[in-house]
Amino acid sequence: EFEALKQSMALRRVEDALNHCRTMQQAEPQSPFPWLAASMVYEAANRPQQALQACTQAAELAADGPASEAALERLAMLRLFHFTPPPAALPALDLAMRRHPGGPHWLYLIGLAHSRLGQVDEAIQAFRQLSEHPRYELLAQAAAGEAFAAHGGADRAMGYCSRVLHPATET
Repeated sequence: EFEALKQSMALRRVEDALNHCRTMQQAEPQSPFPWLAASMVYEAANRPQQALQACTQAAELAADGPASEAALERLAMLRLFHFTPPPAALPALDLAMRRHPGGPHWLYLIGLAHSRLGQVDEAIQAFRQLSEHPRYELLAQAAAGEAFAAHGGADRAMGYCSRVLHPATET
């Protein structure tokens, strides 16, 4: 079924792809993966509300592990970028952080959600936590600068952006 689903998507046959998802859902009713696949098909078909419903089902079925992380990430992204206002993303992101504490990806998305809501202090707090992960320090500083710039903190934004453009070099 999965190969048939991929072929249907490659040919842009949305209804065929959704039928394959339904078949997989019936065959494995407790698996989150057919629901994640359906979410992706719906999103590709520009049907965000149905994508959100399918992804919510996947997140509910995924107890933990990679499926949980994938479902929660997708759910948060759908809520954050397809629906306004973005407060609907925060419960999914909070759940993700409880299931996968300290994950830098989640910290970044939480910061973005707060920034889009105009909650600069909360965004900066998430980006500060993100900067504690060495590989994400520059991303965190750039995102913090962007949050300040978007909400009238031009001086502070320039400070963050300056650190991104001219990071301290070790001697």
